[in-house]
Amino acid sequence: EKRKIVNYEQKDVFKSLATTCIEIIAKHIDDMEALGDIGHINMDKISKILAKQRSLTESTSKLFYNIENTALTLYDVSRLDPPAFHTLTALNPNLEQLRLDYCRGVDSTVLPSFATSLTNLTHLELYGAFLARAPAFIEFFKAIGSRLQGFRLTHSPRLDFDCCQALVQNCAGSLTDLRLSNVGKLEDSWLPLLQRCTSLKRLELSYPGGELSLTNEPIIELLSTIGRGLEHLDLSGHPQLEDDVLIEGVIPHAPNLTLLKMSTVPLLTDAGVAQFFTEYNEKAGFEYLEMKNNPLLSTESLRALLDRSTSIAIRELSINGWKETEEEACKLLSTSCPELRKLDIGFVRSADDYLIKEILSGCPKIEEISCFGCNRVTEACPRKPGVNIYGVEAQSKR
Repeated sequence: EKRKIVNYEQKDVFKSLATTCIEIIAKHIDDMEALGDIGHINMDKISKILAKQRSLTESTSKLFYNIENTALTLYDVSRLDPPAFHTLTALNPNLEQLRLDYCRGVDSTVLPSFATSLTNLTHLELYGAFLARAPAFIEFFKAIGSRLQGFRLTHSPRLDFDCCQALVQNCAGSLTDLRLSNVGKLEDSWLPLLQRCTSLKRLELSYPGGELSLTNEPIIELLSTIGRGLEHLDLSGHPQLEDDVLIEGVIPHAPNLTLLKMSTVPLLTDAGVAQFFTEYNEKAGFEYLEMKNNPLLSTESLRALLDRSTSIAIRELSINGWKETEEEACKLLSTSCPELRKLDIGFVRSADDYLIKEILSGCPKIEEISCFGCNRVTEACPRKPGVNIYGVEAQSKR
């Protein structure tokens, strides 16, 4: 026998007129000149469909441009070359927030122009800006200065220590949101610089790549300076971080978190994480918690989390890979998390059809359950309208 994976997705049998129109528009995007005014919400839906199709070109991208735009998100701009981004800045001069995914065309000529041409820009998010070199980042930070409130960068091999120094020197006072994810040169020496960013509310320093990792002491020192104002913290993907970061760093210095992500941090222990949840600020309610792919975490960690009076605030939870978590601890999910929307219990061996049933009945707002690798969850597991269940293993004969 071999296994196949079954997903139970709740889809509308009859699509709304708006949904049908959006799909038709996306299919015939090259005829966009005849479309007229569509509206911002529907524009975003069209942008997501085009991203799946990789259909956004220099010509069709103009559908999303407007002199009145203050925010613009394009989910796949991999087919846009540098001149197309100069067109973007010219046709959207009032942008305050700009997000570009798969933006290989953002090179060293384009990046500084975001600061000089978009004079109201305060937030920039880039995914995959591989061609922008260090001098361009430095020029961008110098040009935008104290206007910059949010900077999110994912997958960039060029950003280096000098860039970080320029970011801090020019933007530290105004910066409230910083993401450096999959930035290959990220290391401990950067962290003393970031201590000047005392206005930060959201900080992500994740997945530097390979065996690279930040270490305990520099992280603890950073949190001792900026942690008081943090609401979101993501330190995923650091193979050398240990329990001390939570016990000596987060507990005393970052008491106001609503989001915590420490996935793929394999040295975290069940006893240490349980101690963290037990001793962390009783008034702080985690709404988003992701600690997947940490093989030592198990029953005590989950029990300590769900024993907190504020566990009722949890909206999204991932304990993927907590293999040895006992059934009794998992059952607490249905009675402790009434606000839960999304749950990932992948590779939790005790998860079964009965647990799915309890979650569906005990968590009235649940929308999505992921159970990949849970071979006790079968095709006979309960379902509920409006809830998507992903990863059910079904048996099929060869």
